Amino acid sequence: MNVSLTWENLWMVAGGIVTIIVTAFAVWKFFRAEVEKVETKVAATSKELADYKTHVAETYISKAGHRETTDQILRAIEGLGGRIDSLFTARRTRGSQE
Repeated sequence: MNVSLTWENLWMVAGGIVTIIVTAFAVWKFFRAEVEKVETKVAATSKELADYKTHVAETYISKAGHRETTDQILRAIEGLGGRIDSLFTARRTRGSQE
């Protein structure tokens, strides 16, 4: 097998190599642009999430705060129940004395 090395063959090989390099660069450039789009969206979403977390922390009550408030309301209701019971007890006592 006798292969002759000519300028035409060298240019074809060089052209093929250049084509492969240019195609690989174009694909890399495309994927890099897509990655940048995704990174931009992630950054925007992260900012929105951080803003939302701040809003929730400022606006809504925590679980411990809710429990504390509920306990205060229940104690007030129990106190009211005690007062109502004492009113009925006082009336029964006065009614039995008369």
